Amino acid sequence: MRVSKREKLYRILARIPRNRLTTYGDLARKLGNRKLSQAVGNWLNKNPYPTKKVPCFRVIRGNGEIGGYALGKGAKIKKLRRAGFEIKRGKVVDYKKFIW
Repeated sequence: MRVSKREKLYRILARIPRNRLTTYGDLARKLGNRKLSQAVGNWLNKNPYPTKKVPCFRVIRGNGEIGGYALGKGAKIKKLRRAGFEIKRGKVVDYKKFIW
């Protein structure tokens, strides 16, 4: 049975360690096509799984900005802070240290 890119994305994201982040571009590259960054964002917006199983709040933009979130940016910031990440001016502070 063939697995869709969307399902592969969810499987990859489910493996991110609790103290790590990833970017839309990194996920697109792991799917085999760096041009899928926008599709990755759209698929994450429609994440059918609970956030604990597929923690899409841990996906940020390549420049450290938090990016979008289906429940709103405020909810994403709150989740990131609860996970131990510092957020200033809409960016994760020292985000490169946390990239998985």
